[in-house]
Amino acid sequence: MKLLSYEDFFEEMWDYVSSKIVDDHYYFDHEDMMRAISLDVYEIYKSSPIHPKFYARTVESLFFNLFKFEDKGEIDGNKL
Repeated sequence: MKLLSYEDFFEEMWDYVSSKIVDDHYYFDHEDMMRAISLDVYEIYKSSPIHPKFYARTVESLFFNLFKFEDKGEIDGNKL
């Protein structure tokens, strides 16, 4: 598999992240965080270049669980 550039990886990975989990509104309200996460994930991808779809599922899982615990008012086992 040919290594993708950061820009290509970014576009492809986010194309696979479900908008039901991370919608455009949330993405653009937190764009700096999304770019930071994407860059971190890209660094991992460069050392283990598997399909961006795998990384997208990992990012989805992170946000799914983050939102699940935020909705309950809990982060790190602590009530917010």
